[in-house]
Order: sequence, then C-alpha cells, then structure tokens
Amino acid sequence: MKIFRDLNFQHAEERPVALTIGYFDGIHRGHQWVLNSLKTVAKEHAQKTAVITFENHPAEVLLPSKKIQNLITMEHKIKLFEEHRIDYLIILKFTKELAEMTAEDFLKAISNPLPFSQLVLGHDAVFGKGKDGTKERVRDLGLKHHFNVEYLEPFKIENMVASSTLIRNFLQSGNLQMVEKLLGRPYSIYGQFYSHDNDFIFDYSGIFLLPEGNYKVKLKDQHSLKVNIIEIRDQKIYLKNYSSLNNFFEIFFDSYQ
Repeated sequence: MKIFRDLNFQHAEERPVALTIGYFDGIHRGHQWVLNSLKTVAKEHAQKTAVITFENHPAEVLLPSKKIQNLITMEHKIKLFEEHRIDYLIILKFTKELAEMTAEDFLKAISNPLPFSQLVLGHDAVFGKGKDGTKERVRDLGLKHHFNVEYLEPFKIENMVASSTLIRNFLQSGNLQMVEKLLGRPYSIYGQFYSHDNDFIFDYSGIFLLPEGNYKVKLKDQHSLKVNIIEIRDQKIYLKNYSSLNNFFEIFFDSYQ
C-alpha cells in the first residue's frame, strides 16, 4: 500500500482508480462493506483501489467546541487499511481551507493527482462546503465529469445500522460482545507505548476507552502473543510488569469478561 499525506503527488498508473472517501473511524463492519464493495468495483474495471481519509476528525474544524474521541489511532487505521489490501491511502489534514471547498472543487483537487472513474460511498456520505455534496449533487457531478457513483445501503447488524457512534455506546456500557459484532473483529487498541519504571503506559486522551478498571487482554507485539492484565485509568492504559524490546503493541480485549 502506498501512502500519501497530501495531494502533491502524481498518480503513476495509466488507468484511473476506484475511489472512496471517509473518516473511517474504527473501520467497522459498515466501513468494511464500503471497502469490499470498492475492491469489487475495482476488480470489475481492472483498477487499483484508493481511499481518502483525514488525519483529524472534520468536526474538530467544523465544530471546535465538540470533544472528539476516536475509536482507533491513526497507526491502527493504517494497519487495518493494509490488511484490507488497499492500494493507495491518502491521509489529508482537514483544515479550514479544505472545509471551504465545494464538493466539486474537492473532487477536482483529487482528480488532478489521482484520476478516478469509480466513486463508491457509504449511505450517509456528505462532503463539501455547507454539505453541498449530497447524493443528488455528487451524481450530477459524476455525469458532468465522467465518473460513476455508487452509494451503498446501510450495513445492519441485529436491525442496527453499524456506526462508530453505536460502537462508542456499547463501549461505554462495557458490552464487548456487541462491539466485536459491529467491528467484525475482537476489540483492540494499537499504538506506541512509553515505558516508566516497570510499566508500559499509553496516553489515550484522544481515544474513546472502556470504563476504568482492570481487563484481561491478549497482548501482541512483534514477537509474541501473551495473556495479561491491563488497567485503564485517567485516560491511560497501564501495562504492568511487562518487558519488551518493542513499544508498539496491539491489545485484544476478551469479549466475555
């Protein structure tokens, strides 16, 4: 997977790509539905896949008073995109300037370095200044600029639409079984810890966590997978009495504790 962090690059492929756009917090089952549909469309047209996502949540710019807590770190998001075999990942900083762009201007800015002929979007995808990039508007832009647009139906589990907000609600209540169903994988946190005395500590002030307490987990580093106990306290995760040469961990939570 090739990663770009702005639009100042030149697409090397002769054929346009199949593209999707979104924040993809958690890369849950709904997001996976989008990514799998993207790969299907790309395969049908012998194209590569491309995802545009954002370094920061758009609400940080559009609603600055709102507290944003993500489900996963950016390192985790990149790891999951790689596991889904996406060809190109473009991570943009969401700025006031970007927020002022109309949907048409934004899509034009994308198409200069990254020509695309297929655009696959989730059911609730809206972008552009004042949310002018509605389904009707984007479909009109597709006709005008010669790209196909596909909006997907909502992905439901037990009659609930999979969403990051729903996952946060289940995390808050400690219902890890429903979190796992909505994510399509065990709930985990991945990122860089720092060592202090005999502990490894991760400051997750920007991540939505389970309620404070001790949790049984499986801890995966570069070399091993071990059962351990972690403590969540003061927006930090404490990993006790653990020694490792690596400070990047993925912590898998047991759904039945």
